Amino acid sequence: MFALLTAVSISCTDGRQAAEDTPKISHTSLQELPDTGLESGFLYYGFSATDKYLAWVEFYEPRVFLYDLEAGKLIYTHDIEEGEGPGEIETVNALTIDSRWIYLFDQNRGRMLRLDINEPNDAETISLPVRAFRADTFEDKLVVSTMDESALLSLTQKDGSNANHIGKDELDLERDFKNVLLRNGFVTVVDNHAIFSTRYLPLHFVHDLSSDENVNRVEYETVRDIRNEGINSTGNRATTYVPPDSVDVLFHSAAGVPGQSTRLYKILEGRGDRHGRYRRDRLYVYDWEANDFVGRLELPVAATEVTSNSAAAFIYSDEDFTVYRYVQEE
Repeated sequence: MFALLTAVSISCTDGRQAAEDTPKISHTSLQELPDTGLESGFLYYGFSATDKYLAWVEFYEPRVFLYDLEAGKLIYTHDIEEGEGPGEIETVNALTIDSRWIYLFDQNRGRMLRLDINEPNDAETISLPVRAFRADTFEDKLVVSTMDESALLSLTQKDGSNANHIGKDELDLERDFKNVLLRNGFVTVVDNHAIFSTRYLPLHFVHDLSSDENVNRVEYETVRDIRNEGINSTGNRATTYVPPDSVDVLFHSAAGVPGQSTRLYKILEGRGDRHGRYRRDRLYVYDWEANDFVGRLELPVAATEVTSNSAAAFIYSDEDFTVYRYVQEE
């Protein structure tokens, strides 16, 4: 759980304020979700939404939360049994949801726990052909990011079968990720596109799932090169990998902008040479096709995660333990 348990400092370089000069977007429809059951002192993450539900997990318990967006209330919390047996999971490093299932992923064990939304006690442990670090859903499949050497992304059935590596031949993983921990990142499915966003490097990898076209590599910011950091080789050929001590821009979360197939909401902080300063109390709107920031939403608190459905974005802040619903106005 590198993204959750590793502290990386932000080092700032001199740069323009272009990110701060992007047009402001209205926040009149930014509203707190009531009755979420969120409390201070807990570590919540993995927020994922459908048009009806919002789900997330608490790390320490661990516990799954399911929220009814139509009714505006928490439906239930469900405690997850920790272990290696059936219906158990050792470490939850990712969560995603569809209309029927809640999927919890354990990268270390290479498996997932699938919960029926209506009957969460009906939990099924499924072995995966890859070690899934992050995931999102696409039609009847899962798009997962992996730290396996063979690929950056894989497309697998929701029963864990038939993994199809994405971008295996098109990407130069050794060039971009000399340190395997630099492959820590996030998967976002927007319409027919799977977008992988790296946490420590200003990179997006975009794949067209409908046509199986090659991956597009998008570098959205200019920062110092950290690809060789955190690699320590010993005389017996053993190699130790650790995350970088500091980065210029730290990526926290992304979600699709409803109705806009080439745009992402992004949470990030730091400073780069191309767009200047980024702040967590701003939700940025980014067009990956144009490779440009086209708007920003001023937030009342620092944001931690963002997810979205077909109508709205949902922004979680661990500063006030609140989820905000945001509907972007035309």
